[in-house]
Amino acid sequence: MSYSSRSISAEQQNTIISNANIAVARFAKSYADKLGLKRFFTKEDLEDIAGNTIYKACRSFDCFDPSKAKLSTWVSRIAINCVISAVEYKAKRLPISNALYAENSENGDEFSADEFCDSRKGF
Repeated sequence: MSYSSRSISAEQQNTIISNANIAVARFAKSYADKLGLKRFFTKEDLEDIAGNTIYKACRSFDCFDPSKAKLSTWVSRIAINCVISAVEYKAKRLPISNALYAENSENGDEFSADEFCDSRKGF
């Protein structure tokens, strides 16, 4: 999985993947809490955000400068940006109301960030 001209080692790939999964779950939960919702993203949303984070980190690995930040910090910043983009996209596409949230959570359509993080352990 090498998207940049600079080679990414297997260890760096694993670090990117694990940090992306953890950061996405953490920041998604943070945004859901700020919006006053226990569950804001579906499992598929979180998987898409984690995938986008991994793709963007690998694609722009040439821009990573280890003298400025640790790899985990750099990936976390990419994850934050991906979560913000997803929140903005979802807010434009789906007006969130308490009634809509209650309906979705009763049907089991929503997936908490904590559940996502637990399901991604080992990746």
